[in-house]
Amino acid sequence: SVVVSVLVAADPTFTKDVLPIFQQNCQSCHRPGQTAPMSLLTYESARPWAKAIKNAVGSKKMPPWFASPEFGHFTNDKSLKQSDIDTIVKWVDVGAPQGDPKDAPKPIEWPEGGWTIKPDVIVEGPSYNVPARSIVEWQWVPVPSGFTKDTWVTSIEVLPEQIPVTHHICLSFRPHSP
Repeated sequence: SVVVSVLVAADPTFTKDVLPIFQQNCQSCHRPGQTAPMSLLTYESARPWAKAIKNAVGSKKMPPWFASPEFGHFTNDKSLKQSDIDTIVKWVDVGAPQGDPKDAPKPIEWPEGGWTIKPDVIVEGPSYNVPARSIVEWQWVPVPSGFTKDTWVTSIEVLPEQIPVTHHICLSFRPHSP
């Protein structure tokens, strides 16, 4: 007689398989007060969007990432590995089960004020009035840093005052000129 052992992978659940992917790649935008239209912090907030999430990650529309990997690795790259996409798609295909709440990773403690990184220095930019029914073309607005000596900057984050009317913000650096 022959005994065959077969290992069958369990269907993915939100708490064990999907939530860690959301924490690493989605929650910086998909949480209350941020740019994304819905929260992916909890099963209750994510579950109604399961089919839309499947379509968005399957088509690679989400998470948005347009930098080409041929030019190097970016530390803020939120694009999903194919295995993560496959996990999310299968989760939806099997009915988007919650799973055991004990399997959930510890929630991320996001910095106060809407930041994704805890700032050491906050530089206030000027206000800009956005017309109610118009598109604002690219604007170049110099914002002095306030630094008076050479300073090593490891990251920069822009936090718009009015997130719903902010579509893109591009930054460039101009060395000090006397």
